[in-house]
Amino acid sequence: MKEKDVLKRVNILIPESMYEEIVNNRNLKLSSTVREALEDSLAEHKITFTVSDETKSLYHKIYDCCDCSDADLEPFLRKGLRDYLDHEIKAKVSELEELRDRL
Repeated sequence: MKEKDVLKRVNILIPESMYEEIVNNRNLKLSSTVREALEDSLAEHKITFTVSDETKSLYHKIYDCCDCSDADLEPFLRKGLRDYLDHEIKAKVSELEELRDRL
């Protein structure tokens, strides 16, 4: 969001259970939560992962403990992506070799 953007009021419908989770269980402000989700969704240089509770907890602990930024973590994410791609390539080659051997 740009600093001088005029805010527009909108009405949204969400399930009551989601409202309860955001407002009562997590003690968050609904408008901030929705605005941040929209900003994340529209950002050109952001990605979002769905992870387990344990991974999320570890991420926050590491983030807090190491006083790091997303930019600090990016090289490690890229390495993880490279490792995953290597794994997928090997699996695909193996699968194709098995098909070839059946010919």
